Amino acid sequence: MRVKTTKLKIANPLPAHFGYSFLLTIAVAKAAGVSVTDSINSLENGFSLPPGRMSVFKGIKNTVLIDSSYNNATLVPMLDLLSFVAEVGKPRRRVGIIGDMRELGTMSKLVHEKVAEKILETLDLVILIGPLASNIFYQYSKSMIFRRRILSLILLLPNQPFLNKLNLRI
Repeated sequence: MRVKTTKLKIANPLPAHFGYSFLLTIAVAKAAGVSVTDSINSLENGFSLPPGRMSVFKGIKNTVLIDSSYNNATLVPMLDLLSFVAEVGKPRRRVGIIGDMRELGTMSKLVHEKVAEKILETLDLVILIGPLASNIFYQYSKSMIFRRRILSLILLLPNQPFLNKLNLRI
């Protein structure tokens, strides 16, 4: 069986998990009688995300800013976004500003730990905001790589109680 492949051309680059949404959109449209070609054309010409969801901006000094601050607080999109930043930002320094992921219930600790592991693999520097992110990331402070990356957080938030546990001298 031969399968025809087609690339979808979207204005801004997107993490891989968007591909599943596009595939499902095309499948539902096909089931409703819309051709695959028309579905792809509609996505290419009409797809856009609201502000704060993978908004890409050109910064100064050859920088690229990706704003994904709008409620991206579930595990798969966060891991996918970090992988995306690592891939797209290969020739550059990769800096992340990451806040708490809330409303995760009993999964909160596990999700924050998984994101912490991915940050160590993908970012050169991270600035953490909020007690959930800060307290979970404390356990990774034993890593010298992480200690260098957490320096920005220490400079920004010098009176946070968890910082006393790190025994870092600035």
